[in-house]
Amino acid sequence: MSRPRIPLTALRAFEAAARHSSIAQAAEALCVTPGAVSQQVQQLEAWVGVLLFERTGRRLVLTAEGRRLGERLGSAFDQLERAVLEVRSSAAPTHLRLRLAPTFAIRWLVPNLGDFIGRHPEIEVEVNTTAIADEVALDDFDFAVRVRDKPPEDHDWLLVFRDAFTPVCSPETARQLRTPADLEQVPRLHSMIRPESWGVWIEAAGLAIDPVAGPKFANAALAYQAAADGLGVAIGQTVYVEADLRSGRLVAPFGLIASSRSAYYLVNARHKSAWPKIRVFRQWCEELLKRG
Repeated sequence: MSRPRIPLTALRAFEAAARHSSIAQAAEALCVTPGAVSQQVQQLEAWVGVLLFERTGRRLVLTAEGRRLGERLGSAFDQLERAVLEVRSSAAPTHLRLRLAPTFAIRWLVPNLGDFIGRHPEIEVEVNTTAIADEVALDDFDFAVRVRDKPPEDHDWLLVFRDAFTPVCSPETARQLRTPADLEQVPRLHSMIRPESWGVWIEAAGLAIDPVAGPKFANAALAYQAAADGLGVAIGQTVYVEADLRSGRLVAPFGLIASSRSAYYLVNARHKSAWPKIRVFRQWCEELLKRG
């Protein structure tokens, strides 16, 4: 059976106009003139035999039929875009794009990444960082990090580690700290990405000190560097500071490790999970986590 000759160009113009509620914005999105969009919408209305917009001055208001068609077209074009991207991904040179929190990238991924690149030289890895990991959409990236109290429901995910905090500082600074109460006498260094971290440990230690006072740094990696340079005491995510503690660059002056409900999840869009590069990187991460 032959398919009906649906006016795809007109449907695309209408979907953009419905999504933006504006002929001008639809034209800008489609890189055509407003007149061309108006003409396509009018042709579609003539083809389907109903009005899709109510026109009041310069305002566009969808009719009931227009709203129903716009919703279904939006979903259909999303599926078409994903199908094309999947084909392009399988045909193009393999390119793996990661969008991660800075300290996660610096302290967890990059020290281990040479192993992955050595095993899979055919995969070109691109590591991007963002301060607000939960705000990152996965449209343009293969993996991102989410910090959540529970696993994300809208993506496939891999649990990397749960919060485990302890204060860390240089050996010289540690000599000033006999008990946790002594923290009130030294600068407490904070990451602006996870500003609540000190509060978690202070509460677990039963201390009555200000959980937010002290110098602020853009991310935890900078706070750890400042601590190693003797500027004060940082709150360490134990996974991130293991190497520094082993080398003696940093020390943990107290034995208490405090946890929160949050955990770090490596996530990918569900429709990409079957892609070879996604499977390979996910399997490598799982092996890395098993090795500890």
